[in-house]
Amino acid sequence: MRNTRLSAIVFGLCFFLSTIGVVRGQQPAVPKQLFPAEDGAALTIFYGGETRGNLDHCGCPRHPMGGLARRLAYVGEYRSLFPETAVMQLGVGNDFNDQGVYSDPPFRDVMALNDHALRGYSKFPYDAANLSYQDLRVVAQYFKTATNKQAVGEFPVLKTLVSANVAPGADKKAVVPFQPYLIREIKAPRAPKGVIRVGITGFSEQLPSEETGFVWRDPMTAAKDVLPALRKQVDVLIVLTYMSQEQSRALAEAHQEIDVMITGHTISMPEPLEKVGKVNYLISNFETKFMGELHLVFDRNGGLTCVNRYVGLDETVPDQPDAAKLRDDQKAAVDEARRRAAEGVQ
Repeated sequence: MRNTRLSAIVFGLCFFLSTIGVVRGQQPAVPKQLFPAEDGAALTIFYGGETRGNLDHCGCPRHPMGGLARRLAYVGEYRSLFPETAVMQLGVGNDFNDQGVYSDPPFRDVMALNDHALRGYSKFPYDAANLSYQDLRVVAQYFKTATNKQAVGEFPVLKTLVSANVAPGADKKAVVPFQPYLIREIKAPRAPKGVIRVGITGFSEQLPSEETGFVWRDPMTAAKDVLPALRKQVDVLIVLTYMSQEQSRALAEAHQEIDVMITGHTISMPEPLEKVGKVNYLISNFETKFMGELHLVFDRNGGLTCVNRYVGLDETVPDQPDAAKLRDDQKAAVDEARRRAAEGVQ
């Protein structure tokens, strides 16, 4: 009798422990209080950038924030909680690290960082990402005419890059031009037509582009060539900028056909949505410590209202497992590159 009871206790304990193991093996849920109330948004745009090649969080000693794995965990659960709201993800630029890229030899750890960033953002790409001058210095090698097709096949993230004001340099046949804009047709049950045609373009400040094979055009001049024509093709026109606030505001003031402008340039604190004339003007938080969450709500006549909030990607947001694996692989590769460099190993 005692053996029977003992067996039952052992069986129950083993079952309990195995159940804990299953629960622990699952991805933890994002705390529900982080999500907004239902507001009838037809489209939610998550935005960020300026990660400088880093797939991990910011690395701050206290409460490190940001990171691809946390961003994807939040966005994934948002999709589940709000299935009738379409979702897009956009990047303002500076998602690659140009430090020492043109040194001789190039910085080995930065090369490892960017290689894994290319792979990470190819597996989990933005719907569109602005090309900043730092990004150009990293990815220009993949836009050489002879190798571009193979590179795009290996790194699909390259197809998401947009720039209205970068152009081939003197030897125009040597490089493949970047896309001036992308048009995404988004199924959105809450939109008046059930579909939203979203046009996305981008602008960067003009900094030296030596050795890239490309040159930067004046943003104001380029905007006149791109924005009016793009406006005619879409329901919502979004402009991503990596420029000073003065430049970005001037561009918004000059082009009131823009619906939304999202700008990033090392702004450390979240900022509220502003109106620059008719343009909804938003600022992306540096390193995406606070991810932008923009809700687009349409009335029956197609009128657009924008509501913006920020989500703090701190330790309360769990990691998306696949992205966490990519992050860990990147860290290991960078550490190994630094070790070899320190030891003088080729």
